[in-house]
Amino acid sequence: MPPGYRGPAPPRKRTNPAAIIIPLVCGFLLLIVMPMGIALSTLASETSTSAGSGYDYSTYEYRETGDLGDTATGENDTEYGGTTTESGSGPSGTATSPTTSATGPRPVRKTADNPLAMTAVPVPDVQCDLPEWRTNPQASQRFFRAALPCLNEAWSSVLSQAGLPFEPPELVFPSGGNWSSPCGSVSKSENVSAFYCGSNRTIYMPFAGLQTDVYGNQPGVYLGVFAHEYGHHVQNLSGIMVAWQNEAYETGGYETPEALALSRRSELQAQCFAGQYLASAERTNSLGTQAAWNGIQDGYNRGDRGNQPRDHGSPQHYGSWMETGYKRNNTSECNTWAADASDVS
Repeated sequence: MPPGYRGPAPPRKRTNPAAIIIPLVCGFLLLIVMPMGIALSTLASETSTSAGSGYDYSTYEYRETGDLGDTATGENDTEYGGTTTESGSGPSGTATSPTTSATGPRPVRKTADNPLAMTAVPVPDVQCDLPEWRTNPQASQRFFRAALPCLNEAWSSVLSQAGLPFEPPELVFPSGGNWSSPCGSVSKSENVSAFYCGSNRTIYMPFAGLQTDVYGNQPGVYLGVFAHEYGHHVQNLSGIMVAWQNEAYETGGYETPEALALSRRSELQAQCFAGQYLASAERTNSLGTQAAWNGIQDGYNRGDRGNQPRDHGSPQHYGSWMETGYKRNNTSECNTWAADASDVS
C-alpha cells in the first residue's frame, strides 16, 4: 500500500508505463513519484497501475521481499516492504523514530491525536535564497540543497511548538535510472520520481525521475515535490508514520481497504504540509506567486486514477488538501486522520 505522490501521466506511449512505485514512508511508508516525490516506507501491498498513470513519489521503504504484505504498484508487481524495526515494539519494518534524550521531546505514536495534528501551528515565514531553476542535474541539486535548510528551519519551529523532536533529513541525488537505498531499490522504469527512506531519514531526488521534459521551467512544481517528501520526514519524526503503519499492519495486510485508507490519509497529509511550505516560500518572496500556485495546481494532476491502487487519494483530493495547507497554513487543518472518509477517498 504505497504512500507517496502520484504524478501526471508521462508522454503517451503505446505500451503501459512501468510500475509506479508509490510511497515509502519509512517504517511502512512507501514512495512518491515525481512530478512530485515518492517517500519510501515500510508497507507492502501488491497492486497494479493502469497505462498513463504517471510517476509517483512516496514515503515508504521498499523491500524486494515484502514479507509484511505486498505493496507493489505497477505492472511488474515489484514488492515493497519496510526493512527497519523500532526497538521495543511494533511489527518488523516499522518506521524509525528520531533519537531523543531521556529528557528531550519524544515522538508520539498517534495519528489524529498526535500533537502535530491537534496543535494549530503555522509554518513560519522563512526567507529562502533559492537559485534560479535550470533544467540540468547540477543546477537542480543546487536548488534542492538551497531549499533544504529553509525547510529544516521552518519545520523545526513547527515541531518544537508541538513538543516534538526534530532532526534534519539527509539529501541524496542518485544518478542514472536505477536507485538504491536501505529501503530497497527502485528505477525510473518503474515511474519513480523521488522518495523518502525512513530507515536512514533520507530524501532521494534523482534528476532522471523529475520529468523535466514535461514540467520544464516550473520551480514551484519541483519545490512542491520536495516539500511533499519532506512532509513524510515530518510524519516520521512526529510518530505519525509509525502509528499508521502499525495500525495498517494490524488490519491483516497492506492491501486491505482499511490499510489503503490509512495510506491515503498519510499521503494527503504530506500534501497539505507541502502546501503550507509553498505558502511560506511565497510570503517571503522566495518563490513567486505564480510559481507557488503552479505547484498547488499540479496537485490536481496527481492522485489515484484508472486501475491504480487507491492509496494516494483522488486527483481532486490530492490537489485540494495541498491547497488547504497553502491557504490555511495550520497543521491542525492538515489533520487528514480526523477527516470524513469522503474527503480522503
